[in-house]
Order: sequence, then C-alpha cells, then structure tokens
Amino acid sequence: NAVQRRQDHLLRWSLEKLNFHNWSFDQGSAYLGCFIDNAARDLPKVVNAGVKANSHYCIKLCKRAGYKYAGLQYASYCTCGNSYGSLGRVSNKQCKMTCKGDRREKCGGRWRNSIYSTGLKTRKVSTPGLKYLGCFADKATRDLRREAPRGHMSVPKCYRFCRKHKYKFFGVQYGNHCFCGNHYGRFGIRPNTECRMQCSGDKTTYCGGVWRNKIFTTGLLAKAK
Repeated sequence: NAVQRRQDHLLRWSLEKLNFHNWSFDQGSAYLGCFIDNAARDLPKVVNAGVKANSHYCIKLCKRAGYKYAGLQYASYCTCGNSYGSLGRVSNKQCKMTCKGDRREKCGGRWRNSIYSTGLKTRKVSTPGLKYLGCFADKATRDLRREAPRGHMSVPKCYRFCRKHKYKFFGVQYGNHCFCGNHYGRFGIRPNTECRMQCSGDKTTYCGGVWRNKIFTTGLLAKAK
C-alpha cells in the first residue's frame, strides 16, 4: 500500500545517506561545522562545482589538490584550504542550502562554508624553536637578505637551511622561495590571507605569496656566519 511504499522509500533514503557518510569517514574525512566566509576567503581555492556539488565530490577534489580541508558554499561551490575558521564559526542552521549535486545534503549558505576535513595525512617533522610570526610584505631590495636555492620548497626545508646558516628568522615566499635574515618587517605586516600559496614541496602547507613572506623564527639567537 501507499504507506508501506512510503516507509520503504524513507528506509532506502536513510540507508543511502548512512552509507555515503560512512564512506566519507572511512576515508578519514569528518564534518567540522559551519563557518563564516567573505571576499578574502577563509579557504582560498574556490571551484564552481555546479550540479556536481556535494560533500563526496568536494572532499575528493580538495584532497587530490593537496588540501586538508574542504568547504561547501552557496549550494554549488567547493572551497579548499589548509586552515579554516579565521572568520569565526556559526550555527549549523546558517549552512542550510541544499547541494545541487545531492538534495539530501546541505552545502553551506551565502558566505557560509560547511567544512570537512579531507583526511589528508601530513608527516610531522622536528622543528625546535620554530614559531610563526606573520605575513609580511617584501620588495626587490628584500626584507630578508639571504636566499636559499629554489626548488620543492617547504617550511621545514627553509627552516633547516636558515638554521644551518645561523639566522634568527626565515621566510617562505611565492610557493618556491626561501629567505633568511636577522631582522624582518621593514615593509610592513599584511593579512594572513595574502600568504596562502601552496608550497611547491608540500602542498598541505602555505609558502607566502606574491611579494609576501610567511615569516618564522628558527629558534636561534646567534648571528649568521
């Protein structure tokens, strides 16, 4: 009868939804909450997924691109990044737009991201004394004067080079550059959103931006030799 058919339909829908989420969690992903976004972007990579937009698609997209977090926004957009929450968290009720790729799911809202971890694993590297100081402007005359050889750059790689050469500070820039120095900041500090180019040697982390140094301490106090 009609009631039985309705119950069967609801059961199949529930099982499909459960199986979908189990697939996601088996891959190491998890829902993290509803978060605010704006034009500067909490998660910097934005893709209009259109009718494909759902959590499965966006998580897979961001993970393949080397990002640790995936967001769904305004029913049809995927956003990817390696950090999230810079603009604050809000109630899940503000992430209630139906996904264009799966009407059973919610894909954020207007300037609201439904954020998931992608399950991407990162290898921990020992970096004693390392501390992030901020995103700073650079110019052709260079804020940090010593440059390391370029190629497959990462924060730990730049840290090791500058620490080996006895510098107190180091900065990564434009995804592939590493600079060392004992002073920094003469061109001013900038928002962290301007230091979000993926490192060429580790796409799970950021290595500055265009004329932007992401600067850290090496933990050393000695002068460079």
